[in-house]
Amino acid sequence: MIEISPNQSLRQARDELDRLYLEYHMKHNGWRLGRVAKIAKMDRCWLYRLAHKLGVAIGYEKECAASVKRSAATVDDRSVTGGERPAPTGMPI
Repeated sequence: MIEISPNQSLRQARDELDRLYLEYHMKHNGWRLGRVAKIAKMDRCWLYRLAHKLGVAIGYEKECAASVKRSAATVDDRSVTGGERPAPTGMPI
């Protein structure tokens, strides 16, 4: 059930409706954004951006939450070298 207050802005009410709609269809379609895009008759790329904006986990984010947490804890090569990736070994520069 959606609770909409007259004190909410139209944007807040619409975002809540969009979030609930996406979550419902994502749960019932195996967290597959492509399937939900077909059901909603929307562009998949636009739907991906909307899901990200609303904080709705999608596909790989839902299925691989543990690996995402592990990869966030690792150090990226660019942070160590000041923004530049090191040259591959065995290759002339």
